[in-house]
Amino acid sequence: MNRYEGKPFLKLVDLYVLKSIDGIEPEQLSMLAQLEPKLRETYAMQGTWFEIVAKQMDFPDELPGRINALWISYSERMRKEGIDADPMMFTYGFVDSNLVAD
Repeated sequence: MNRYEGKPFLKLVDLYVLKSIDGIEPEQLSMLAQLEPKLRETYAMQGTWFEIVAKQMDFPDELPGRINALWISYSERMRKEGIDADPMMFTYGFVDSNLVAD
């Protein structure tokens, strides 16, 4: 099953986490910037895509910093085990465990 099937906002939440850990690609940022007018209209709020996601999810302002700190700790732990930390795997695990309910 596709992770985002029936849950289009979940992709934005995943991208929020990726941006918080500096794991988002420039092409994705460009695409998201182009999507901002539609998001503003859909959610009747102003701001960047990142701000809209945070407002919709009622995330605290300090959440990106907390996510990044966890990513750094996770990456260091993986490196000690000789494994390259995968930003997407971290993102999926973090989002599924902490930000969204099934």
